[in-house]
Amino acid sequence: MKIAELEDHHDAYVDSEETIKTMIDNGEFPAVFSVCTESFPHIVPAINFRKKKDIPLKTLNLLAITTICKYAPPLFEHSAIESLAEFVGSTRVLAKSEKGYLCSVEAARKREQLAHLLWNHLEKQPGTLQHDIHATLGVIQEDAVEIIELWEELGVINRQPEGRSYQLYFRTQLDLEVEGLCQNCGIRGKGRKEAFLKPVTCQNCGVLGYNHIQYGNPR
Repeated sequence: MKIAELEDHHDAYVDSEETIKTMIDNGEFPAVFSVCTESFPHIVPAINFRKKKDIPLKTLNLLAITTICKYAPPLFEHSAIESLAEFVGSTRVLAKSEKGYLCSVEAARKREQLAHLLWNHLEKQPGTLQHDIHATLGVIQEDAVEIIELWEELGVINRQPEGRSYQLYFRTQLDLEVEGLCQNCGIRGKGRKEAFLKPVTCQNCGVLGYNHIQYGNPR
């Protein structure tokens, strides 16, 4: 690829990072994940451009990757995580990177599983005390609190002080009708939001699993 083409990709990726930053600041979820995945083709050319121009690679934050790893798991954006996994796994410079992008993707998958576990528990036990999470669910407390605090930041839950801990309550409308997308075959279906927050058997392909919820902002 010619240097001018590499530069075009580099500039396009820098522009996409600015867009991602703005969307995060504005709480534009899950729309921001599309911008992240659409920027993937620019990443390797952007890296190569900086190498050729002796521009320090550490100044390229790869916000598209970190955004998916941070926000996609607690928002159950499974397709964004899997798109990132496929991209990183097929991109030698990222798969072999000392920054451990493959490990970050696997950690994101585990965080999504933890988020499902937390969500289902809070759904059944509104008012759960935050400091009881480890003992009740047998999970790492710090990992659970990180997700809980992010949900609070995004307006998904309320944390009400209770002694030295917090009581946790949903702000989202669990009875809201939403559209769900089967992660295996892609068939769409409608139902109460709470129905899509636990494994269900797809009526089309018969696979048991979580459905991707299609929505604008967390409600």
